[in-house]
This record gives sequence, C-alpha cells and structure tokens, in this order.
Amino acid sequence: MRILLLSLYYPPLNTIASFRLKAFEKYLTEAGHLVDVITRHYDDEQQKGQSMLLGKEPSKNFDEQYIKDANVIYTNFDTTNTKLSFSAKLPPGIKGIYNFLQLDVFHYGWIHYAMMAFEKEFKYNTYDYIVASYGPPIVMLLAKQLSKQYNIPYVIDFRDSYIDEKDQNYQLFIKKRMQHVFLKNASALLFSTDGMRTFFQKNATKKLKKIPSCTVYNGVEENGNLMEFAISDNTIVKQFNEIKKNHSHILLHTGTLYEGQNISFFINAIAKYNKHENNQVALIFLGLTENKNELFHSQNFIYYLSKVKHSTSLYLQKQASALLLPIWDKRYTGFSGKTLEYLHSGNIIITSPAPQQDLFPFFELSQNVIIPANEEALLETLEQIRSKKIVATPLLDPQKLYRKYWVNKMADFLSQNNTL
Repeated sequence: MRILLLSLYYPPLNTIASFRLKAFEKYLTEAGHLVDVITRHYDDEQQKGQSMLLGKEPSKNFDEQYIKDANVIYTNFDTTNTKLSFSAKLPPGIKGIYNFLQLDVFHYGWIHYAMMAFEKEFKYNTYDYIVASYGPPIVMLLAKQLSKQYNIPYVIDFRDSYIDEKDQNYQLFIKKRMQHVFLKNASALLFSTDGMRTFFQKNATKKLKKIPSCTVYNGVEENGNLMEFAISDNTIVKQFNEIKKNHSHILLHTGTLYEGQNISFFINAIAKYNKHENNQVALIFLGLTENKNELFHSQNFIYYLSKVKHSTSLYLQKQASALLLPIWDKRYTGFSGKTLEYLHSGNIIITSPAPQQDLFPFFELSQNVIIPANEEALLETLEQIRSKKIVATPLLDPQKLYRKYWVNKMADFLSQNNTL
C-alpha cells in the first residue's frame, strides 16, 4: 500500500500526537508500505511542545511555503484567513454556530499550503489511502478535499473524539450533522481507544455506524525502557533528584494534566499523609498543567518541572516511587497518552477511583496497578510503599503495549478493507 499521512503534529515536535503519527510512518514503512507525510513547520522553541495552543501559533522564522525532507513535507501556516476574519465580525451566538458549521476557522490557513505542497510534490503518486489524524478538525476537511479532487480513499484517525461528553443541545445537534457530512464518504475510521470507538457509535448516524473501524492504541517503543535521559534536560533531572533526596516518596505525573482529571483525590490524601508523616511525600508535575486549582497553590509538597524530551520523561518515570494516573469523571474513555508508557515503565501506578472499563484489559497486563477506592485506601497504599510491602513486579505480557503491535493491526485492517 501507499499511504499519505496528514497531521498538524509530527516530529521534531515533542508531543504525544506527533509520536503517534511518527509510529504510523515508521512501522508501516518497516512492513513494506510506502508512506508520505504532510504536516506543518514549527520553530525550534515551538518544537518543545510547551504551549497548549501550539497548533494555532505561526512559525516566527519560516518564510518558505514548505520544505521537503525525504518523504515528509513541512508547510507554512497562517493564523489569519478569510473565514476567521468573517467570524470575528459576528455577534457571540452567531459566531459559535458559524464556527461549528465551518468546522475549523482557526486552522483554515493551513489548507492552501498543504494543497499546494501536495500538488507540487505528491500529485502523481498513486495512494491507496489518505490517513488524517484528528484533531484539529481541519485535517478532516483537508482529507475530504484531497479525496474528492484526486479520487483517493480517506481514513480519519481519531486521537480525540470530535463529539465528546461536553457537547449538549445545539452544539451536539450541529456537530452530529457536521460529523456526518465530513465522514459519510470515509472508507474507514481509526480510534485511539475502545472507549472512544464505543462513544462514537452512540452519536453516529446509521451511515457512519456502517463504516469499517479499528482501534489503534498509541503504544510505546520496545526500547523505551532505556535508563538514559537527554543531556539538554540535565538541569531538570538534577531538580528531580534534589526533591527526591529530601522526601521518602516521589509521586510523579508526566505530560499534560487536563481539566476534568481527578487530581484533587491525590492532593487531599497526600496532604493528610504529610500532616502525620512530616511532609515525606512530594508530588511532581512534569510538563504542562492546565488543571491548576486552589489546592495546588496551598500545598508546599507540590513541585512543577518544565516539559522535557520524551526519553527524559521515560527515565524519570522509573525514578519515582510511584506514578499517578488521574481519571476523568464520566469521560468516554479513561486513557491519557501516558497510560501505556506508565505500564511499560514497570513502576507502581496509582489511579484515582473508578477507572473506565476500557483501561482494565491493559491493567491486567501488570500487577503494579493500584486502584484505591477512597482516600483512606490511598493513605494505606502510601504507607505500604514506604514500608516496601508494595513493590513493583515485572510485566506479565508487554506485547500489547508496543506501537509496532498496534500499527501492524492497523496495516492489516487497511489492507483487508482495501480489497473489499
């Protein structure tokens, strides 16, 4: 097969989304398929992935329309476009409806660069599929346009759900309609978790429910347990070790902490534990923390460390006493990007109460996952970790954690679908 990947996120950008697409390219190529990529350029500072709004930010030092590096095209990106300019002139209520109907006014400036690059570099290639990774929504529009103009089947890869549990009333009505419009001609759908796939089916039209689909988890690299960190992160590692030296427990959360994840469960319990144990437990957030509430500011055991290279994050996951996996309340899936990384680290993992069901098939691969029912159970867990009554044990079967495993499943699915 020959496949064209579309995404606004791709290495050297340091995000989970970019690692997913790089795994698609890497393992599809290893399996003998031809893969091309269209993404956008990020400046050196942007590549660190420090901003929650990264996809909307223009490159400051990039004046070319695009550059091509082997099979990957990195395009320019405009923050201004006619749709966004028109939207800005509308009153609030009308503006919201207009933005939904246009799918994605904020990233529309990428379309002409991506189309131009395709026409100059890839137009004469014969593709079996376009695979566009959502979000942002603009990738669905780009895939649909390329598919219609060049008669190439397109597949949408849902890293996140276009419709989620927060959508209600007119927003839900409009998004259901837009989802149908942009997916009705898709050849297949990919989902990053089974929970997301099930949720999609609940909100899909009859036509969309009939589209073949497959779950492709993010996974980890088989060599992702190497005990090394990036030299550029030496300062962060020293800060981590200094905190570790002054506390008996280091509880670590890596990556982005989002609004809605139940981190308060951990903070309240740790505060109680430290009150009786002389501040022995430190909670470290490594990366972006969107969900900072009043609890964060009132506790002296909470530490924030800047985002690091992926290899450093994996290294520090092994150095902590335990890893924290806060759960979203009533979300369509319990997965965050770090879940399989945590499992593969071989370290102890503590979740907040009531994880979603799609997590359990993966939790069963490890004996290191602890699911406290309440704060008292978490306090007991912390004491058992301190006294070494709880220790990490080897994984039972790591195969289903590997990126290669899931990308090969995707390749088999697409190959089979291509013959129907």
